[in-house]
Amino acid sequence: MTAGRMGGVIASAQEYQRWMTHLRSLPMVALVTTGRTGSDFLQSLLDSHPQIATFNGHFAVYSEFFTRALTFSVADGRAADAADEFIGQYLYKLVSRYDIQEAKDRLGEHSDESFRLDTAEFKTHVVGLMGERPLTSRDFLLAVYGSYKLCLGQQIVDAKVIFHHPHLDYEFRLFLKDFPKTRVVFSSRDPRANFCSHVEHFRRYYSSHDNQQHVYNCLKMALEDSALAEELGLDYIATRLEDIPREDVMRAFAGWLGVDFQESMLRSTWAGLDWHGDRISNKTFAATGWSKTRTENGWQQRLGRIDKYVLNYIMNDRLRWYRYPVRPVGPFDAVLAAIAILLPFRCERRFFSPRHVWTTFRSGSHQMRLQLLLTPIFYGRRVQLCYRHYLRTLRGVRFTGNWVQVTGQTERP
Repeated sequence: MTAGRMGGVIASAQEYQRWMTHLRSLPMVALVTTGRTGSDFLQSLLDSHPQIATFNGHFAVYSEFFTRALTFSVADGRAADAADEFIGQYLYKLVSRYDIQEAKDRLGEHSDESFRLDTAEFKTHVVGLMGERPLTSRDFLLAVYGSYKLCLGQQIVDAKVIFHHPHLDYEFRLFLKDFPKTRVVFSSRDPRANFCSHVEHFRRYYSSHDNQQHVYNCLKMALEDSALAEELGLDYIATRLEDIPREDVMRAFAGWLGVDFQESMLRSTWAGLDWHGDRISNKTFAATGWSKTRTENGWQQRLGRIDKYVLNYIMNDRLRWYRYPVRPVGPFDAVLAAIAILLPFRCERRFFSPRHVWTTFRSGSHQMRLQLLLTPIFYGRRVQLCYRHYLRTLRGVRFTGNWVQVTGQTERP
């Protein structure tokens, strides 16, 4: 069953100009993930908020579209052509039945619905909002947000903030060139649960992720947390997946965003239709409600003893800062952790097994063979990464970060 969501707005050039002026005046907030930390879930809680202009999930519009689009490769690109090219690139964002990975083909209370925006109307709004302006990535992205809001039947003038989801750090850095004053939200989670989920779920869903490079990337994202904002000197906050959608936390988050708290912030939706989680996680969730066990994934059993020991040491202060279960460490642990870092994690052992090496070279794809050859390089990087954080712990460097606490207060050290 497809739900058609069409705003049916007919506007004059003057109205489009007024709306675009409003969009250009709005503060921008960007959402960056630190792994499998529920960034899409967090965004889905803002989907139906009338004071927030957002889009359908994360999308790498700068690295995927603006740097490759034909309409942005010439000096006199036309907004109408750019809209056509954008719709072709991101049709799955406007007609959700094609968004299979994120399971937006099974929205709604009974997971049997999807939504379809009128792409002709979307193009009309993009062209109207761009008006006579030169085609730039900044204005075009604002026009996309305005058009999406109009197609959902929402009012642009009600928006108090634009919420963009670049998702990954390299995409965020490109986005930051157009919006240097953006504030940032980092979706966070117990890094051990994050690492476990990221490694296992992605390599099960994508065979191309079953390699040492993927393990290294997953650990790097989990360890870096909000360091990107600290590096760039940006105003930021972090949300723990374990805390959403608690009402006190969502109220505090609404205050940080500069919008009113709405009951819709307690319900996970896309275009107003209930969302029950993506296909990568291989499980479904209720669209509403919070519980202490919602995000549990059994990392205590799925990670190896060496994994847990190393992660407990190199992230000890951070685990305590975020109020996660943690075991205190001492001088003896420093010695053991230094040795343990050199040993393979449970998820890494298979890459060194003769059976895996033989099977990959005999029947694996060219890409799989190449990744196997790169295993020692990325294993070395993983070890180096762990030692870098190990030395921070050894030196007593304290972790500090801004996050929305369960008390509903924002911690600012």
